[in-house]
Amino acid sequence: MAIATAANSVYFRGLTNLVGSLHFWDSDRPIHIFNLGLQTRQISQIETWERVYLQWRTYKDNKPKRYAWKPQVLYFMLRSFPGGFLYLDAGSDVRAPLQPIFDIIQRDGLFLVGGQDVDLSRSCHAGMYDYFGLADKSFRGKPSYSGNTQGYRLTNESVNILNRLRDCANVTSCISPVGSDLSNHRYDQSALSLIVYTHERRIPQHTKYLAAERRQLQHNPKQPSRKIVWTSRQSSREYARYLHKNPPLAPL
Repeated sequence: MAIATAANSVYFRGLTNLVGSLHFWDSDRPIHIFNLGLQTRQISQIETWERVYLQWRTYKDNKPKRYAWKPQVLYFMLRSFPGGFLYLDAGSDVRAPLQPIFDIIQRDGLFLVGGQDVDLSRSCHAGMYDYFGLADKSFRGKPSYSGNTQGYRLTNESVNILNRLRDCANVTSCISPVGSDLSNHRYDQSALSLIVYTHERRIPQHTKYLAAERRQLQHNPKQPSRKIVWTSRQSSREYARYLHKNPPLAPL
């Protein structure tokens, strides 16, 4: 199973810390970084990191904050790694071995979490409800499924969810309706939540593995925490020092 993340130049510091945490806790898995606008010097640094592969070397998106790129990342990873993958936002870091999460992906075919809010109806624009033919009142009091931490294995269920998510991302009136912004909409997260809540099977939120605050974690970053992923939003720098680099090439 592989790990995926994505970053532009603004998130390079968080990306460095995330990869360092992955090298510390889960050092054998391949890490795929999707380039959303990294600088040339940052790409040069990434190319020295162990077990790291850069995707979308020339990707350009004038509106990265509408997050239409994320469903494309998830779809690419599902097709490339049918045995399973975990996506983590570049602002997060890992606080313990990832095996319990990968066990869930293997068993259930997908891994999703909540914890972003307590009422999806307040964080999804009316235009997206219209696109899916849904009413916001049906989702009042239901927490969103988070976009920052999610994993899949190739199953009919995962294909169905990610196909619908990618279809939404390809239609502006769905992913980014007129009048939507971060005060009233969460783009890919809103779409994921509506798709999963209307899925034929109830899909659990494994939020117990997600930390929203530093106080939920072990004080010593070398000690494993019960909360495996911290959505630190680039506030953590504790693992950048553990980033492994490829050995220099021998002279000819």
